[in-house]
Formats: sequence, C-alpha cells, structure tokens
Amino acid sequence: MRVLPQLSRIQLKDGFANYGFHFYVLILCIVLFSADFSYSQERLLFSAPMANAFANETEDGLEGPAVDLIKLLFRDYNVEVLTVPLPWMRLLEYIKDGEIDAVAPIFYNAERARFISYSIPFGTHDTKVLVRRGHSFNFKKREDLIGYRGLAVRGRSEGEAFDRFSAEHLNLQKVNSLDQIIKMILKGRADYGIDKLYDIIAISNRLGVSDRIEILDMTIATNENCIGFSKKSPFVRYIPRINKKILQLKKEGKIEEMVLTYVNSFKRD
Repeated sequence: MRVLPQLSRIQLKDGFANYGFHFYVLILCIVLFSADFSYSQERLLFSAPMANAFANETEDGLEGPAVDLIKLLFRDYNVEVLTVPLPWMRLLEYIKDGEIDAVAPIFYNAERARFISYSIPFGTHDTKVLVRRGHSFNFKKREDLIGYRGLAVRGRSEGEAFDRFSAEHLNLQKVNSLDQIIKMILKGRADYGIDKLYDIIAISNRLGVSDRIEILDMTIATNENCIGFSKKSPFVRYIPRINKKILQLKKEGKIEEMVLTYVNSFKRD
C-alpha cells in the first residue's frame, strides 16, 4: 500500500503553486512513521487542468466537477482522493513519472498514451474561437484563421489533426491560461483565442467580461473527455470498474448536470 500525503503549497509564484521538495520529504516521513499501517484506505493523488469549467484552485486544493466526479467514482472503494493544484505542463510530467495518479478531464492522443491509461469518455467538449465583441471575422473553416493572430494555452492539445494544422499554418502564440487569452484579446494584442466552450463561458463570467467577448459559431474540434491514470499508478486496476460507473452516470445525465451547475455558478467579480 502506498501512503502519500497531499503536496503542500509553500508559496505562489507566477500564479502557480510552488512546492518545496525538502518540505514534501519531511511531511512524507512524518506520515509514514505516524500512520497506522493496519489502516487499509488508499490515497489517490488527483489533479486537473485549472481555471476552467472542471476545476479551480482553492485554499484546500481543487474544487469543481472533475473533483466531484473522481470522488464519486471511488466512493465505494475505500479510497481517499487528495487534490493537488499543478500547472498543466508540470502535471503531465508528474503523471508520466507516477507522482500523480489521475487527471481529468483529458482526452486521448498517441503521445500521452505512452504513459497514460484512459477511462472510457465521460463526456465531450467543443473547442471554439473567441474574439473581442465587434471584431469577429468570417470563420467557416479552419483555413479562415490563417493570417490572424491567435492565442492558445501552452501544452494543450485540441486533437492531433488540428494540432498538426495549427503548427503548420497558423500564427498561434502559446500563453499560460485562458484568463491571459481573454485579457490579451480585450487589449487588442491578438485577433482570436482558442479554448473549450464551457471554459470560455465560465472564465469570462468570472472575469466579468462575458458581454465584451464573442464566441464564433463554428466548432474547431470535438474531443472526448476521459480520466487519465498514470501507467505507474496502482489505481490503473480500477479502470474496468470505473468505466461501468461512468456508463451509469452518463445514462442518468448526472455528469453533464454537475458541469452545467458549476459553470452557471460563476459570478462576476
């Protein structure tokens, strides 16, 4: 049995959690020596893409439908879910190394499949183009983006086909967050941004600028949201049981309900 504590935040730097390695080791030792090893509960370390419709950072870790879903799926298996806020690129590194057990939402691509085992999809997301209101342009096909200045979140994938097209044909600057995309577009520093529909709605509502942006009709890509488990994690063995529970929740409409309730809860500052 693996006994791991939740990573502790030491300080915030550039908007991301910065973790002290020595402090982590100290806490780990304390937990190991003080734990009752007859206690059978396992601890799953979970993270998620932050500042979106599925998860956001709080003082205690993460909150949102991604967290609610993973806790619901493991509720009957005596598994304690600990949430760890991490920037996206570091999260992928930790999943690859087995330092984080699971991430959601994430969708399949061949590169990540080398180190991630996937659940069945629990939903889909549409990738959209957002612009400053009053500055829209004709957008009927992805080639219409050529010649415009675009923004996307660093490390994100919108599917292998669009990723390949954008790398070859688009002027697409990578930034750290959707918040940054929206603010740069409103300042006229880019013509458009790319992100997931629910995330655009949630974050623009939180920033209080939903009336200053416009989401164009055409969908760039539709991808399936999954739960990704590190191939080095002991929780990979739960995937068949998790898949059965996901099918049940989808049939009942509970997952979509969780997401929509959370998106609609965002208020203007």
